Amino acid sequence: MENTKIIGEPQRLHAKNLINPLNNTLNNDIFYNWLVGFFEADGCFSINNRGEYRFDLYQHSTDIDVLYNIKTRLQCGNVQTRKDRPMSTYTTSNSKHFINIIYPIFNSRILSEYKFSQFANVCHLFGLTPIRGNHSNSAWLVGMIDGDGSFFVSVTPKQISARFSIGQKKREIIDIINEKYFKGLGKVNGGDNIGARKATYFIICFYCNNYDFVRSFMSHNLVTRKRLSFNKWLKIIIMIENKEHLTIEGRKKIEILSRDINKIII
Repeated sequence: MENTKIIGEPQRLHAKNLINPLNNTLNNDIFYNWLVGFFEADGCFSINNRGEYRFDLYQHSTDIDVLYNIKTRLQCGNVQTRKDRPMSTYTTSNSKHFINIIYPIFNSRILSEYKFSQFANVCHLFGLTPIRGNHSNSAWLVGMIDGDGSFFVSVTPKQISARFSIGQKKREIIDIINEKYFKGLGKVNGGDNIGARKATYFIICFYCNNYDFVRSFMSHNLVTRKRLSFNKWLKIIIMIENKEHLTIEGRKKIEILSRDINKIII
């Protein structure tokens, strides 16, 4: 993989300036941090009873291209789709691939103890030293949102507010995000039962009235179908920053844009 020039963050919020982390013209560090964030949202390391390792990334089949792009970028692994439901998986289980490709990327980048323990078990299997990450890289957060993020806009007679949320089964990663990325300003629920199986999810919600923060973590674009909701959400954020939401015309435009956010099936 070739190294390329680091692309700087945009000075103002603008949809055309956003970066696709899977674009091969970008530097490796952006992609690596995005990939680890994506993994901490929807991936796992495992070892079976025969002592064989496996690395999986999961995604709805509508976003199977994202998994194929990861395969191309890493130059290893396979992508498969389940027959019983629209779920696709990127998998690699080759020991040489782990030692030479996966380990250098993931070492020092995994933030959560839960996912790090999975990684550490595989490292010990191959005699490698695992190091847990301690960073606040914006590309990591974008990867996490690509995996488990949602965007919302609330329009009431008194105000218009934009927010996004991240849901996880483990409270730990939600607290890490709130501390490292939201600086304690995110609102964390106590655990909601979501889905047909009533699985408990912890959700963090951040209201986007801090535009410097929005510029920072959105300097790299989402690559899953969440980007369709995000692009509408971002237009609203820009309008709010430019005070357009205070006009009758701007308010109507925001109401129209907000209708389709999160209505895309993914």
